[in-house]
This record gives sequence, structure tokens and C-alpha cells, in this order.
Amino acid sequence: MRRDSIGRTRAAVRELVAAVGDPRADRLLDCMVGEYQVGRSTVYAFFSGRDLAEWKTVAALVQACQEHHRRGHLNGLAQREHKEWVSRGRFDLAGFADVYRQDTEPGEGENPAWVAARTRYLQRVRERYPRVDLEILTPLTDQGEHPIMLVEQVFTPQHVRADPPPMEVPREVWRRLADAGHDESDLPDEVDRERLQAALRAYRDRPARPVLDVLADPACRKLVVLGDPGAGKSTLARYLMLTLACPAGAPDEAVLGPAADGALSAGAPGPARRVPQPPAGLAGWLPLLVELRTFADPAWRHGRSVTFLDLIDHLHASQDVGLPKSLVEPFLAADGQALVIFDGLDEIFDPRARAQITAEIEGFAARYPRTRVVVTSRPVGYQRQTLDTAGFGHWMLQDLDPDQIRSFTTGWYARSCPTDTAQASRLTARLLAAVDGSTAVAELAGNPMLLTILVIIGRRRELPRDRRSVYEHAVTVLVEHWDVNKHLRDANVDTDNAFLDVTNKLKLLHRVARGMQDAPAGLAGNHIPGPDLVAAFQTYLIDELSLPAVQAITAARAMLEQFRTRNFILARFGSQVYGFVHRTFLEYLAADDLNQRLINLDISQEQILAVYDRHWPDHAWAELLLLLTGMIPDRLATRAIRQLLAADPRWRVRTTPPRHLILGLQAAAEIRKASALTPHAEAITDALILLLGEADARETRFAPNDSLSADVNAVLARLLPHIGPHWAGRDRYQNWYHANGQQLGSFYPYTAARAAARIYMAQLPHPPADLHDAATHPHWALREAAVEAIAAGWADDEATLPLLRDRATTDDH
Repeated sequence: MRRDSIGRTRAAVRELVAAVGDPRADRLLDCMVGEYQVGRSTVYAFFSGRDLAEWKTVAALVQACQEHHRRGHLNGLAQREHKEWVSRGRFDLAGFADVYRQDTEPGEGENPAWVAARTRYLQRVRERYPRVDLEILTPLTDQGEHPIMLVEQVFTPQHVRADPPPMEVPREVWRRLADAGHDESDLPDEVDRERLQAALRAYRDRPARPVLDVLADPACRKLVVLGDPGAGKSTLARYLMLTLACPAGAPDEAVLGPAADGALSAGAPGPARRVPQPPAGLAGWLPLLVELRTFADPAWRHGRSVTFLDLIDHLHASQDVGLPKSLVEPFLAADGQALVIFDGLDEIFDPRARAQITAEIEGFAARYPRTRVVVTSRPVGYQRQTLDTAGFGHWMLQDLDPDQIRSFTTGWYARSCPTDTAQASRLTARLLAAVDGSTAVAELAGNPMLLTILVIIGRRRELPRDRRSVYEHAVTVLVEHWDVNKHLRDANVDTDNAFLDVTNKLKLLHRVARGMQDAPAGLAGNHIPGPDLVAAFQTYLIDELSLPAVQAITAARAMLEQFRTRNFILARFGSQVYGFVHRTFLEYLAADDLNQRLINLDISQEQILAVYDRHWPDHAWAELLLLLTGMIPDRLATRAIRQLLAADPRWRVRTTPPRHLILGLQAAAEIRKASALTPHAEAITDALILLLGEADARETRFAPNDSLSADVNAVLARLLPHIGPHWAGRDRYQNWYHANGQQLGSFYPYTAARAAARIYMAQLPHPPADLHDAATHPHWALREAAVEAIAAGWADDEATLPLLRDRATTDDH
């Protein structure tokens, strides 16, 4: 029931009015802008205390104070002072809304000190957690250029599956087996196939649920959220803190205020921020975050025995982002409507300390039975017995699915290009095309952290051609998080002599990748025995860092254990077998290893060409060879391309697709400088014509969905962006197309005919009149390609919409 007094709200507004210079009511009325405007009598009634006052009146007065303060601080230091007031939340409507709610809908017997402390705490939470931390994910060349991203704007809720099986295999292997059935031929012998099959059955049988639904489910009061590095555990924690810190009942557009004043990017104010809605059933709950790495840090403990509430009290006293223990403890005991997140159990490295803290979490959940408790951890190394016995549910964060990838990418670019919707759409389409067209890129995009790297680099780089820049940056970010030196110190290794910087770590990974490509299973296997890894590490430490042999073996074993548990690069198959978490990392590192050895003159150009000659028929080597083509000098790369295009002179008598043509044409798209391909344009064009002719023949003989069709589409996706009106092979291709290309797929919409027409259209200068003529051409494929070109490049032309309507209603194709 509403009270007849809003004394605390009225006092807070009066204090703000005094702080901005105590302007008269007329001045405040003059400063009311936007939708929050009220009449003169309403303002006088508010200050006289004669009525209850609606929220709109409070919001109008607060915003008027902000506008009055801004007008008085337009230049120089005064302008900086105003921005500091804004950044500190002095005009934060959410804080006033919380006080207003407490005034109008108080709990029985609420302690005024608790109400004030909670209000201040929630405001500080909103100030602490609004931004996505991009610094470590952004390349140095882009530092300071990327707009600020707000958590509530880009957070994409994932799905989770219950009771993840304790089977540790690389993500690439797990996904392939789960999606493609029971092909286990390239798994190492050490893998327990019965356990693997049981894990796969469990994976398929348990339905995925939205993570926010699980968190709000009353049956899930105590739960553990498991996820790989970069899977979104900490972002989920931040999002929950932010949503629950926004007061219920206040208008969405009022709580956080506009995203101007630099909240998105300097000089480019974005749309008004919207209050993120808390999961159903959690609205009004108090969010508390315990970062377990901080809790375990002895720096704040001063040798004392401490509790989680002691840390929250310490943060209140030291950073103004916690709550007094004397107030929060009785609240948890009496009311208990709090969501307590224990983030990063895996970041407690010492096993005994981790077990102790796990027991303390279990005790906290038992002591405050009305709270909701969430624990986050990586799955590797997590021991679930204690919390499992205490009734905690276990849920595994799933990779982003295609719809979630699309939603994240669309939202990201819309907010990074707030004043250029065409650029946002172009960047979105380019990245999503790269995800759809490259298995390697798609594999990375399922991980939120790696997808974030993709969208950041995708603003400046063209994907998938420049995907190696993404891989390089992703690997660098991950090895920088690989704190091997601390682990070596813990193993009593002299780190003065064995200190590994980023370069050393990358060289180690090169050796791992080289060992896998030279193993009997080759790149197809993506696995290497643990003893071989230890031997490779030991040799490196002796040869490169001059570590004594006895110390080197100790260090190598410590590194292997830390490699598995504290990084997101290697995973364990069984007790003694390891593989790269993402096959993409193996392919990139193996290619980069070959390139670095070429640069260092450890191998010759002829040996590089021999790699192409030896491995082009092997599908497992295709991506490595393509990446290598983009790394080595252009002159050597074009020699490799010519060698690929001529690698199988008897291909016509085989029933298998012409792998050499497919790979050679894809490799041509890896060359950055078009001029480097000019001397070879004739050979590349002839190969393209041969591939289209073979694809058409196979489609005519077998079916429109012949396997070569997918290869043609893969070639088209990579090559089409580089074949324009200035392509050196343009005249040769167009002469062929006029004479023979229009005969492809005469009766059916085959892939070869469609691809040939799109290449032809890409080589035309594209004046609108010529495109309109082509849109009515007798050949269906040419009409289709022309309509696509018009829709993509001339959407705003006044003649485009009538043409598209005509084609849609009269063209049978």
C-alpha cells in the first residue's frame, strides 16, 4: 500500500538542487527537456510537500538539475567538471528511483540504514559493471579506436545442459562426433570408447535450456555453471549484477539514462540505454558478487580467518562497492532474497585452498537457505563431489548457435557504427558470410570471447581471407593468460633462468603443432602423447633457455599439467594424450611454424613447395596450406598455386572431384596483392573454367546436389570478392562465358550455372541500365545474378523496387 509521504525522495532531490546552485523553480522549469516535463504547480507542490508526487515529477526535476548544471559548465575545466559529475552518477535516475520505490513500497520494519546502504550499493554496482572489457581482446593497432560496448547491449544469453559428463576431449572432436555420428577412426587408442559413447548419449539426451531460465528456476536454488575459458561465465555474472541492480518499477528509459556523454564513443552518441530486464522470478533480489581470486588473495586478509561477508564488508570500506557486514548479514538471515555469485572457482590454483573454499561455499548456502547461490568454474580440474553431495546442480554453458552468433554480430556492429547503418549492415554480412563459408571461423565463433575477437578484427580486416590475423591474435591472447611462470615457481623451478615470455610460449606451441603434423596420424589426428610433449618442452628449455637437464624435466612436467588446466589451447583425450582444443589453432600454428622456419632459413623454398606437393590430396591439410599461402612471400605463393593447378594431369579419368583445382583456386584468394596474380591470371581463369565445366557435367550426369557443388560454392565464396572489372583474366573469362558459359544448366538451376553467372556479373562495371537489361536476359542464371547485384548495390535506386516486384511475379526462376 502506498504511503502518504516521500520524505527521503524529496530530501534527495532538494540536496541535488542545492548542489547545482539552488536554482529557482522557474529556472528548473526552463531546463526541462524531452518527455519528462511537468507544470509549474506540480513543481511547487513537490517542494512544499503537499502531495505524494509521481515518479515522472522526480525524474523531471533530476534531469532539469543535470541540464541546469550542463548549461553552467559549457567550456574548459567547467565542462570537465560536469562530465565528472555525470560519470560519478550524480544525476543517476536509477538511484533516485530506488529511493522512491523504498519510500512508496517499503518493507515492514526496514532499517533506514539498510535502505540507504542498499541504495548506494546498487548505484555503485551500476557504475562498476556497465562496460564490456575489450582492452585485452583488442589488437594494439586498434586500441582506443573501438567504441565502448555496454554489457546490457551486447549480452547474448546462451543455453546450458545439465550434468555435463566428465569426459575431456578437444572441442573440435566433441563437436564432430556429436554432430556426425560414430566415426572414431582417427581417435587415439588411449581413448575409452565406451565412456565416450556414454558421454555422447548423455549429451544428446539432455535438452539445452536458456541459462537465464535455469537461474530463475526455483528448483535450481544452488547451481554450478561450468564453461571453457571465454565461454561467457564472467560476462553472465556481470549481466546478472547489472540487471538486478536496476530498480524494479522505474521506467526503462529513465533508469540508466542516455548513452551520450561518451558512454558509447566520443562524438557518436548512441540510442538511449534500456534497463536490462532481470530473469523472471529474480526481480528485486539483491545481487552479490564474490570474486574467488580476490577472496583467496592474502593481501586483504592480514593473516585473519575471514568469511565471504568479510570480503563484501572490505569492498564496502575500501572501494564503496560492497555492503557493511553488520547490515547484510541480518538481511540474508531474515529475508535472504539475494543472488550470490561465486565467480572463478578454477582460479584458486592450490588444490587444498580450492577444496577449503568449496566447503565454505557449501556452508554459506546451508547457513542462508533463502539465498540463490551460483558458482562458476572451468570444467577442467573441477572436483564436483562436495557441491554435488550438497545438492548443487551442474550445468555446462553451450557454444553460441547460429542464431545467437547472428544476434550478437548484428547488435555489435549496430552499436559500433551508430551513425552509419549501411556500414553496420555490410560488416555484419561480411562476418556472417565468413562464419557460414569457413568451418574454421565457424568453430571459433561459437565461443563468445573468440567471437568478440572476430567482430573487433572484422571491422578492419576482410574475413575469411584475413582470418589468420584473427587466429594470431586469439592465440596471443590465450598464451598471455597462460601464466606458466607462476606455475614454474610453484614447482620450485628457477624462473630467473626459465622465464617464458609470449615469444617463448608461441615457439613451444609451434613445436607441439610440428610434432602432431609429423606423427603417424598426421594433422587428421590432432593428438600427441603426453611423454612426447614433455620431451619437446624439455628439449626447448635446454636448447633455448640453457636450463640444466634435471630442472628441465621438472619444468616440462609442471608446464604440461598447467598447459591442460590453465589455458584454452590444449585439452586431454585420456590420461596421456593431448590435442588442441580447436583444430583451427593446430592448423594456424603448424602453418606459422613452417613460415617461421622458412624466414629463419631452416628450410628452403623448395621444401615449402614439397609440402604442397605431398599433402594437397589430404583434406586434413587443406586449411593449413591455404593459411601458409597467405603467410609466405607472394612470389613463392604464386609458384605454389601454379604447382597445385597442375598437380593432377589425369584428373579427368577419376571419379573424385578435382582437389588440385579446388585447392589452387582457393589459394589464389589468399594472395593480398592482386598484382601478384596478374602474370598467372590466364592459368587461374582456365582452372576456374575447367572446374565449372566439370561441376556442370557431374550435375547433369548425377544430380543437382552432387558433392562437387559444395566445393564450387566454397571456391566462389573465397574468390568472388577478388574478381572485379579489373581482373586480369576478365576478357578470357567473358569470351568463354559468351561462347559456352550460358549453356551451363540450361534446364535446371544448377550450382555451376549460378556460379558462372555470378562471376560474369562481378566482372562488369555495373551501370544500372546494363544490370536492368541483364535482369531480363533469356538465361535464368544471368537474370538471377543481375537481380542479386541490383538488390545489393542499387537498393536506393527508384527503379529497383519496381524491377524486383516484376521479377518476383513474372520470372519462373
